[in-house]
Amino acid sequence: MITRLLIIFAFSIFSHVVLAGEFDKYPPASKLNVKPVKPILDTKVKRKFRTRLREAATEIPNFNGHYHVSYWGCGLNCIVWSVINLANGKVWMIDGQGTNSCWAFNATEPPPEDMPEWLEFFLTSSLLYVYDCNPESVTPEYPSA
Repeated sequence: MITRLLIIFAFSIFSHVVLAGEFDKYPPASKLNVKPVKPILDTKVKRKFRTRLREAATEIPNFNGHYHVSYWGCGLNCIVWSVINLANGKVWMIDGQGTNSCWAFNATEPPPEDMPEWLEFFLTSSLLYVYDCNPESVTPEYPSA
């Protein structure tokens, strides 16, 4: 696991609102002082997404001092995401299904403006919020026939 990484899964987008100063309570790890290293692809899932992970590892840090958070689509209302330690190449990913959006997949209207992004994170904080809906607990709105 990634040192000093606090992950909070919010299983409903309306169950929690991030307070402005909340990220300040979790200081970041040290800044990246070396050239980013190649990601370590030590599992089948990481090797499956090797192109995405290698591309992400060339980006600048965007989370917790020297980490890079990257995500990409895996279907309708789904993303796969990773956290890469750019200092040592370690990659953290969920081994399994992607993260689901709380926006109804057959909705005819765009998502509400107050719906948070999939992930909330900052270079200057070790706090990472992941907004994931359990599709079995959310009743999607389908267009009438």
